[in-house]
Amino acid sequence: MNTELLKPRIKLIAPIPFFENKVGEILESTSQGIFIDPEYEENSSFCIIWENVDNYPHLFKKLDWWEEIKEGDMPEYVKYIGNKNDGFYNHVLPHSIYKVLEYENHIIYLLPSKAGLSMNRFKFLPATKEEYDNQNKQK
Repeated sequence: MNTELLKPRIKLIAPIPFFENKVGEILESTSQGIFIDPEYEENSSFCIIWENVDNYPHLFKKLDWWEEIKEGDMPEYVKYIGNKNDGFYNHVLPHSIYKVLEYENHIIYLLPSKAGLSMNRFKFLPATKEEYDNQNKQK
């Protein structure tokens, strides 16, 4: 699994006084938290921990792993982690890995069904070719 894609990220949706960040900027998490100003990584007062991001909905938007990612950086394989209550269950099986045919905005097209599923509604995580191949060997 591509763990880099799973690193928590936030999008700045409003200006923060006294900071150089621009609205629309994506801030990535570090082991200490998310630094509002990367120049001050030594000073924890310039850091917000992931758990506190929800306290500032007027400043930050939490991003899902697939949001604000260039199409070329999206994984070639995904694992469906939802359940049969998500709807369209006949197109995907829980904990199964699929090869991605195409990404189009927030829609993911999977092989072999070629079904177009909304990533907003269905729960996918990045997967690897090795996981995909191992799954197919077990069938």
